[in-house]
Amino acid sequence: MPNVASAEKRMTDAPDVHDAVRSLTEDEVSFFWKNGWAPLPKLIDPEIAGRLVEEDGFPKLPDRPSHAKNLYRAVAHSLALGRSAARLLGRDSAIRLFTDVLEVDPPHRSGSEPTTFRQDSATLPFDRAAVTFRIALGNAVPQAASTRFFSQSQELGPLGRDLELPEDELVAKWPRLGDLPRSEPITRQPGDATAHHWHTVHGRLPNSTSDARWTYALVVFPADARYTIPHPATRDLEFEQFRELDHPDFPIVYTLDEI
Repeated sequence: MPNVASAEKRMTDAPDVHDAVRSLTEDEVSFFWKNGWAPLPKLIDPEIAGRLVEEDGFPKLPDRPSHAKNLYRAVAHSLALGRSAARLLGRDSAIRLFTDVLEVDPPHRSGSEPTTFRQDSATLPFDRAAVTFRIALGNAVPQAASTRFFSQSQELGPLGRDLELPEDELVAKWPRLGDLPRSEPITRQPGDATAHHWHTVHGRLPNSTSDARWTYALVVFPADARYTIPHPATRDLEFEQFRELDHPDFPIVYTLDEI
């Protein structure tokens, strides 16, 4: 394990927001383990969600905002977020940030488009489970590109890289998915979030409203994970296969001495 000083000293350049991310409840962790995803109301303070919008100066879409933006960095490197990821993954491991991105779902003015579903595990370049957090930065009604999950689908394991299919085709290809409950589209306020396991089958509904929907998404994974397959984020880093992803691009955000 790399020698780090309390997860980069907890990003002390933004000390006023270190408590902006709350800890998860036992019920939320249990719901995640059962269903492969969990709704996390007010994961971050709504005021902080508003400040994230202001700091970025929409409608820009920065690449890895936590690399350059103090407020995004403080959220991504928060102790509570890293510790929550370790709890959701079921063991006390150090946690790395794989990627973070500001997503926008623009209005679909050309009519309804089919929702396709996927698993994050199909493309991520390491050998053990990851968690994706998606944090709403504005009000989001179910019609505004809400994410739907096949609950308990994480139990089916990896379903392949060619999974990007509409729901009817997906169930025809993997009939066991047809027996699983689907989550209802969720209404979110600024700061509300979801977390999902990398094997959980999920897809975003088209945004049928007149407003864009903004989301801050982060993928975190165990720090002892080993590199497996090429990925755009690792293209120029020349990792040796089956070695840990020990690189500043994937910083440790939670260490075992912070348990």
